[in-house]
Amino acid sequence: MLSKSYFSLLIFLISLSLFNCSKVDDFDEKNSEINESAIFEVTLDTQILNKYNPTEILKILKAEDGYIIFINEQITTDDNVIRIIKINNEFSEQWSFSIDESKEYPERFAGVLELPNHEYIAILNTSKNYFGGIIRGEVYGLKFNNTGGFEWKKTYINKKNDYDNGFISHDYSLNFENDSNNLKFFILSDSIKNLTTIEQYYKELTIDENFNVLNEENFSFGSGSDYKFGNTKYHLNGNKYTYGDTWVIDFIIGNEEHYSFQALILKYNPENKLIYKNLFGIPERNEIFHDILIDNDKIITIGEHGDKSGLYLHHRYITQLNESNGNLNWEIIADNPLFSGMYSSYIGRDITVDEDGNYLALFHESAVEGNCSTLAKINKQGKVLWTYLDSTKQNMSTNTFFPYSIYTEKGEYLIFGLKEQNKIWIKKIKKS
Repeated sequence: MLSKSYFSLLIFLISLSLFNCSKVDDFDEKNSEINESAIFEVTLDTQILNKYNPTEILKILKAEDGYIIFINEQITTDDNVIRIIKINNEFSEQWSFSIDESKEYPERFAGVLELPNHEYIAILNTSKNYFGGIIRGEVYGLKFNNTGGFEWKKTYINKKNDYDNGFISHDYSLNFENDSNNLKFFILSDSIKNLTTIEQYYKELTIDENFNVLNEENFSFGSGSDYKFGNTKYHLNGNKYTYGDTWVIDFIIGNEEHYSFQALILKYNPENKLIYKNLFGIPERNEIFHDILIDNDKIITIGEHGDKSGLYLHHRYITQLNESNGNLNWEIIADNPLFSGMYSSYIGRDITVDEDGNYLALFHESAVEGNCSTLAKINKQGKVLWTYLDSTKQNMSTNTFFPYSIYTEKGEYLIFGLKEQNKIWIKKIKKS
């Protein structure tokens, strides 16, 4: 029997497979206000939802009367559950329920579709033992509402399944966000026939509010395909954007190819025609886009940029792209001023628009000195207005706060994250 580690490895390998630059202008921290006690005030710094011990925050939705939080919760060494929790605006729990379809294999959250009347369909993945000892991945939807009412759980049945002839589909839901009016998402399918032949392909599903499949469209998968669906964002206008990183060949010595990762963004129109596929980065070093924001005719990306001087030295990476062609408008390549040298890492956690129309970029950053969360405010011309660091030289080694998302209200900045033995934590700051 296969173990959970196999599926964790499978997820990791799939993520690696996914994923025109102008001159780089190095960011100068002197161009922005770095936080000092006189500039920023921490108005809230506390643990919430004390009884839960999540290993990961998966998604946070802002509702009119609070927030809906999706977490991955480890119950035992062999079992995890997806838990959905509703809190009010004072951060008190209103309701919660867990999802645990399989006691042997991990549940996986791919995304959530927001419906009218404060209803939601979460798209999830599990694995189950099937006949003949076959482990089959299964995609399903779960519908619930803002008051915690559970409505249904329905499984997607791949049309290619032919159990009588030993043809069984292993379906894997891909990460997505959908802001369009159509309920769509992608799966990656490994269809196994007679335990020997594997056929891999993407499938885009269009469903209705009751998980009835309205349309299924297949797309080729592999190195020769135009389709690279992974982290996918559906926009209001029907276009979709895939982002992350992808392998590129840097050089060849003899018969050996040497690779690195470059940051990647692809745009497809509503008919799934590829509009562009643009790469960003430098040879022999790794870059990645962790998240993107579609802002009318602009795309803002956040991620990590490699450095020519060392494999383990990285930089904070923020870009603005032209939405129509994916070309670079400006980029910010910045270092945390608390870091002294090698082994630096930058993970872009969230990118949003502030109340005054500027961008907020949230990062988790680490180096040999310790951990730091960074919030940068940037105007639409690429000028950094200020940068807030939640650490100092003195407390970096003991800082255990890992941020997830940022919200703004009345000039205050609310950051959700995990801290201290996997507890959900919130920080609220305001600029003096």
